[in-house]
Amino acid sequence: ERERVGSERPLGVFFTWAERNERRRRRQRLTSDSAKRTKRIRIESPLSGCPAHPQSTSVVTPCFARMGSLGHVAAAPSSDELDAAIPDSVRTSFDESIEQGDIHLYRATGDPCAVSDDPPRFPQWVHTVPQLGEKPAVPPNTPDLTRKRDKDVLQGLTYGKGEKILQLDEPTGGKSYSLVHNLHALFPEHMMAIPYFGDEPFRPQTSDLIPEDLHVAWRVVRAYADAGRETVMFFNGGPLAGASQPHLHMQFCPFQYDAPPAPEALARSLPESSSRPTSIEESAPRLPLPWTQFCVALPADRATVTADDLVGAYRQLLRTSRAYTAEIAADSRADSGSETGSGPGSRPDSKLEADSEATQARRANRRRLPPPGPKRDSYNLFLTASHMHLVPRTDRLVALERPSEPIAAPDDDDNEDSTGAGEARAGDDMLRMSLNGLVYLGYWHVASDEDRELVRKVGFGEVLTRAAYVNEEYCRPSHDA
Repeated sequence: ERERVGSERPLGVFFTWAERNERRRRRQRLTSDSAKRTKRIRIESPLSGCPAHPQSTSVVTPCFARMGSLGHVAAAPSSDELDAAIPDSVRTSFDESIEQGDIHLYRATGDPCAVSDDPPRFPQWVHTVPQLGEKPAVPPNTPDLTRKRDKDVLQGLTYGKGEKILQLDEPTGGKSYSLVHNLHALFPEHMMAIPYFGDEPFRPQTSDLIPEDLHVAWRVVRAYADAGRETVMFFNGGPLAGASQPHLHMQFCPFQYDAPPAPEALARSLPESSSRPTSIEESAPRLPLPWTQFCVALPADRATVTADDLVGAYRQLLRTSRAYTAEIAADSRADSGSETGSGPGSRPDSKLEADSEATQARRANRRRLPPPGPKRDSYNLFLTASHMHLVPRTDRLVALERPSEPIAAPDDDDNEDSTGAGEARAGDDMLRMSLNGLVYLGYWHVASDEDRELVRKVGFGEVLTRAAYVNEEYCRPSHDA
C-alpha cells in the first residue's frame, strides 16, 4: 500500500512506506528544532456555530512562521492548546524582541509606589521612569484622529523587525488583525491588536468598534485567562481618550502584581447585582468612584460568552454613556436659559438645592462638556474576562502647577501609541499630563519622584476626575466611601 505525499513529485508518482517514514522522521527533527517557526494554529471564531457563519474559523499564524519546503500544516490542536498558544507566543516573541533590541521596554527605577486609598478600593501603582522625561512634549492641541495620515505606521500587514507577533484572520469575514508589540512598552507583553483594512474604508480611532474587533479582543483576553495570567484590553476611543495614532487599534496589558487593575478589582469586590442589569435595555451601572465609569458584567463562565454577549455589553455601555452626556447637554441648555430668567432651568430644583455636592457635580459637568462630535463621544473602554468598562472623557490633558525646565527630545514617529500619563515640560510652571486608558486602570508612569509627589499632593483621584465627568451619585451624602 502506498500514499501520495505533498507536491514534491509529479502527479501520479508515489512514495513507498520506507520513503514516507524517512520523510516523516526528517520532518519531525526539523519541527523540533524550530517549532515556533512552523506552528500554524486554527482557532475557532466566536462567530462559529452562528447560522450565518456555520464554518467560520480564525487562523492564528505566528509572524515568524516559515513553511519552507515542508509544505505541511500540522493537525489542529485541542481547544486547551489553542487557548494557551496566544499568551505563550506573545511572551516568547516579547522576550526575543527585547533581547535583540527590536523593541524597547521603559524600566522604572526602584519599586512602584502603591496607592490604596485615593480613591478607596481603587488600588493604583505609580512608576518612576526617568526615560519618559526624554520623550517629546505632549502637544497642547488635540491631535486629529479622524483621518488617515500620509504615513500610516500601523497599517501592516508587515511591520518592522521583531514587532509583529501573530496574525489573526477570519476567512469568511475577510478580516485580518495583527498582534504587534508596542515599540516602547511600559510593561512586558504590552501589545496592540491592529485591523488590516486593505481595500476596505479606513476606520479611524474615533470610530466605534465592530463585532470583529470585539471578537479578536475577547480571544486574546480569554486565552490569557485560561492560561492563568489575565490581561486587559483597553481602547482609547476618540480624540480626548489619550490616543495618538489615527489608525484604529486596541491595546493589551497583562494584569500586574498578581492582581486585577484598579477598576476591575473594584468591580469584582462588589455584589454581582452591582454590575449586572436585569435587562439589556437598562442603563449600565456605575462603579462607586469620584468620576463616572460604567461597568457591565459578562457571563460568569467565560466559556459560555458569545459574540452577542460582547456586542450587547458594548452597545449598552455606549448607549448609556451617550444618553448621560445628552442629559448633561440638556441641563446645560436649561442652565443657559435660567441665566436670562426663562426656560425650564429658571426654577431652582429643590432636590438639587438640598444636595449641594450633587449640584456642584452637575455644574462641573456642564462646564466641562465637550462640543458635539468625536470629542464628546470620547471614551476609554476596558475588557477583561469578567467585565466591560467605559469611562466617558471630557479632557485629554490635565495641567498641574510645578516649576519646570524645557527638555529637548527627538522627533517620534514610531509604531506606538501614547502610553500612560505622558508629560509635557513647556518651560513654564505647569506639568501637563496626557491621560489614556492605562492611567484609568490605575497604572501611572511619571518621569521623576518630584512629579509623583506633585500628583500625590493634588490627589490621584482628583487628577482622574478632572479629565472625566464628576460622578454625582458618588458625591451624594448617602454614598458610603
